[in-house]
Amino acid sequence: MLLLKLATRNIFRNVSRTVLTVFLISTSLIALVFMDGFATAMASAMSKSATRLFPGDSQIHQRNFLEEYNQTKVIQVPNIIADLQAEELIQSATPRTLSSGTISSSSNMIAAQIIGVHSLFEPTVSKLKLTVIEGDYLSEELSDNTTGNKKTNKHSNKSEILIGQKMAERLEVGLGDRIVISMPQADGKDFVQELFKVTGIFSFKSKQMDSAMVFIHINRAQQMLGLNNNTYHEIAFNFKNNTDATNLELPIFAKYSNRQIIAQSWTQIMPELASILELMTVSIVAIGFLLFILVGLGVVNALFMSIFERTYEFGVCRSIGTSARFIFVQIMAEALMIAMISAVIGCFVGWCLNYYFSIYGIDYGQLEMSGATLSEPIKTQVNLSQFTIYPLQMILLTLLVCIYPAWSAAKIQPAQALRKSL
Repeated sequence: MLLLKLATRNIFRNVSRTVLTVFLISTSLIALVFMDGFATAMASAMSKSATRLFPGDSQIHQRNFLEEYNQTKVIQVPNIIADLQAEELIQSATPRTLSSGTISSSSNMIAAQIIGVHSLFEPTVSKLKLTVIEGDYLSEELSDNTTGNKKTNKHSNKSEILIGQKMAERLEVGLGDRIVISMPQADGKDFVQELFKVTGIFSFKSKQMDSAMVFIHINRAQQMLGLNNNTYHEIAFNFKNNTDATNLELPIFAKYSNRQIIAQSWTQIMPELASILELMTVSIVAIGFLLFILVGLGVVNALFMSIFERTYEFGVCRSIGTSARFIFVQIMAEALMIAMISAVIGCFVGWCLNYYFSIYGIDYGQLEMSGATLSEPIKTQVNLSQFTIYPLQMILLTLLVCIYPAWSAAKIQPAQALRKSL
């Protein structure tokens, strides 16, 4: 109790200095808490944008397909889609065909990537259906090549095509207009041209995707490429927990990999994005380290100033029998009190900031980075570790840097201290 009274009296002897010290510590803590919430939200938004927007959490290809984009490298594994969908950790899976070709209208001709998608399975993996801003999404498959079941639909889907908003502007076409797809067959022996009708226009809010990608039914794409049913270039799948995709030790990756095919996480497919997210983590650590150094220097400076002003007082205390240990503990108690006050203020303000931006977010417009498009506001995340680990680290750091000033005060010689009078 005596130490508490003395610590309280001493830290408020010079209110301005104490306020500045508390401001320095609490501001640093606020910055750490907010950066953690923002960086976590940014990493989550970037990874989800890069994966859940279209590619998927993970993909299966024939080996070296992504390096060469050789159309002959196809996946021919019976019932692989059904097997993936039956996996406990996997939420959904969809097959795709990928081909390069040209899109022609009466006004223009441009190169594009023609992607065949399963109209029923694709919306369970990507947001393609949600990105359609004009017209309609692809109708149900007339023939379900995955299961072999026949489906009936009053609308013919043979000539349906979805094109990007920017591509539509370049081709000067709209809903209902006719365009021609020209592409080589998978074996490279023939070149096919087919007429399609624009039934939908999509916008991923990504310049690259909206200007260079088109989507058609997978059964029609297989016919044009000369591929058999259940033959694909790519299988995309999502985990129930998207963080599982970063765990390359999961048995699923080994199960669906062999000499011909390989299952890969998005971190392997998009290494640039994975590196950026790792760099963000390193940056937070580096900034936190710099803040700790600044806090340490500020606290040490404030304590030495306080000790210098009280040198005569310490001399008197030592002369009347006060032990060096008591003075040391007294200085440490003052430091602990300042650190705890700063931690409370820092946690409260940091929580308010994170909570506010977790609701309203930070709008980045349509920032595009390494395949990730941040089209929605970044909403910070609030978690318990921000208000336990960081405050504890700040308190421990404050006590650590105060050991030397407290030791210096405890070693003051009474004879020398009594010569000084302020």
